[in-house]
Amino acid sequence: MSKCGFLVDEVGNVINNDGKVRMLKARLKKNGDFPLLYNYDGLSYELRSIIGIFDRDPFTKEIVFESTPEVQ
Repeated sequence: MSKCGFLVDEVGNVINNDGKVRMLKARLKKNGDFPLLYNYDGLSYELRSIIGIFDRDPFTKEIVFESTPEVQ
């Protein structure tokens, strides 16, 4: 177990319960945590930027794409 709570193998790679490598140690930050995610513009990924892009039509219950989401 790493300091960040991830299951790791003997060399420090993050693994799942079956021992399969899920994140190489070289990709982790120095403290063993996952790095931040980045979008195509090189900016830090913000979950708020995509919330509300998909919505459900109140009449048909169809899931629709909103091309201009309102970011709060």
